[in-house]
Amino acid sequence: MDLVLVFAICIAAPFASLAIYQAGKIIGQQALRIYVSIIRKRLCYPLLMTRLRGTTNISILDSMWIIFYCVVNAVCLAFNITNITQLGSRSGMLFGINMIPLFLGGRTNLIADKLLRMHRARYELAHRWIGRMCFVQGTLHAVVTFSLPGSSPSATGPIVSAQREARSVISR
Repeated sequence: MDLVLVFAICIAAPFASLAIYQAGKIIGQQALRIYVSIIRKRLCYPLLMTRLRGTTNISILDSMWIIFYCVVNAVCLAFNITNITQLGSRSGMLFGINMIPLFLGGRTNLIADKLLRMHRARYELAHRWIGRMCFVQGTLHAVVTFSLPGSSPSATGPIVSAQREARSVISR
């Protein structure tokens, strides 16, 4: 990903958060209560998908977060791609980035519990969707990497090259 784009996002996020916070202070408590009540009635409480075995209920707000997460990953994957090699390397990089929150665990942790105050059902929903996105990006990375000319499953990767070097040292 372009370093300037990452820098711009890192700089813009705190300013946007500060602007939202200041707007909330200006609106006032009574108007904010009415606004939050409307949001809860329209987005949080109505269910888009009812509970299936092993899953949680998905509200309209949850589905909006899922769509936002998928769109952001798609934009990061497809932004300023010039060739298929870049697509493969970027999908591998995004796979690695998305694996970080996935490896934080399938159960709750300090960040989700204490800092973000996420409900356990929402945390598990996010964990499942991050896992699905990792699967898609990892599969895309493997397909693109192995479809490039001159690459084969037996001739790629540092592990295979290290094994070849070890065999050549042993055979000497």
